[in-house]
Amino acid sequence: MATNFGSLVDQFFDHDIYFRNKTLMISGDVDEKLSKKVIKGLHVLDSIKPDESIIIILNSPGGDVDHGLAIYDAIRSCRSHVEIRVYGVAMSMGSVILQAGDSRIISPHSRLMIHYGSVSLDHTTVDAIRFMEEMKDLDILIENIYLRRIKEKHPRFSRNKLKELLKHDCYLSAKEAVDQGLADKALIL
Repeated sequence: MATNFGSLVDQFFDHDIYFRNKTLMISGDVDEKLSKKVIKGLHVLDSIKPDESIIIILNSPGGDVDHGLAIYDAIRSCRSHVEIRVYGVAMSMGSVILQAGDSRIISPHSRLMIHYGSVSLDHTTVDAIRFMEEMKDLDILIENIYLRRIKEKHPRFSRNKLKELLKHDCYLSAKEAVDQGLADKALIL
């Protein structure tokens, strides 16, 4: 049974997935609900004509690191080429997710924000020490994700320079994100 155009549009508005051109929307806070939806959507889109690109429209202020890394890994494991387009913001885990794309495009008025994640503790002292060790490991993992992409453009860029950028919220315009190597090109409108 053929799907009519109205039904396809309804799917996109209701479920953030548009099958006609293999487009998936990632919008809002990164959490369990979003990661489940994105991973399912990527699985479906990657099985449809793997020689055609998947387009992800990204607008996220970030969120949970574990769910963000799940989305990152799901994108990286796609057989299809994945193009990520930022409209709005890609901040915190949103900026990490952006780094998973085979091509990363940012609209001219969008912003990126990179930083080390924040934590709140509600643990015993012993558990808090273990938790902080885990956070150190996650910081290194995030550094490696950013550094891999930055070094594609700036091979001599140092980890220490990246650490300085990540100490505080580092906001980047579309042009700055491209210049830094955290996006491939800015759209010209």
